[in-house]
Amino acid sequence: MHASHPVPPRGLVALVCLALGLAASSLPSTGHAASFILQVPPFPPKTYEYSHCTSYTWSGNTLTCVTSVQTPPPPPPPAPSGGTPFEGCPDDALKIDGQWGNTAISTFDFGYFSTNILSIRVAVPANATGTYIRSSSWVEFGTGPIAREAIFTTAACDFSNTYALRTSLGSVARYPAGSIAFNFKYTLGNPTTTAVKIEPGKVYYINVRNRYGDGSNSCFMEACSMRGGLPR
Repeated sequence: MHASHPVPPRGLVALVCLALGLAASSLPSTGHAASFILQVPPFPPKTYEYSHCTSYTWSGNTLTCVTSVQTPPPPPPPAPSGGTPFEGCPDDALKIDGQWGNTAISTFDFGYFSTNILSIRVAVPANATGTYIRSSSWVEFGTGPIAREAIFTTAACDFSNTYALRTSLGSVARYPAGSIAFNFKYTLGNPTTTAVKIEPGKVYYINVRNRYGDGSNSCFMEACSMRGGLPR
């Protein structure tokens, strides 16, 4: 769309451009309309407004109405609420819940852990206190060393970095595929260079898979069990 108007003297071009700048800067964020003021002495100023213009551009003798509106970027994915236990886990996942404070958890007591995902729900009590650092350590139990992948996160059965907890240095709390044993340090105080921060009343998950470094399955038995704990 073009709106042509009498060309003002060269000395007034700056004035017109200034008026355009003021009009553009006063636009609402939705940009439904825009206007500009043209003044050619000795005539009084005149305002021009177009409901479908979001701004204007001036080139030579032509004033152009700009109708494009920038589309805002999509919002980030919502963080899991933790309200529904193990939401997003596949049906065959081994799910362990209600173990806060238990320092001798055997995965075999809850089911078989082989080619499926193990997800341990860490529900921090609302009255939990203490800024000291705890360590959730996990080792083989009843089998030989098995290559694993593990992550401490707010999303059950999720292995991406999107919801992973981080240290004060921004490091993701995860052990890459191929790790033989792992431990996650956490605190109710501020995160440290080695420990992540957890909060009273919040829910977290330790997700584990039996995987070699190339991502292939590392467990060829009915169960490659582990033992570990969630110290309070």
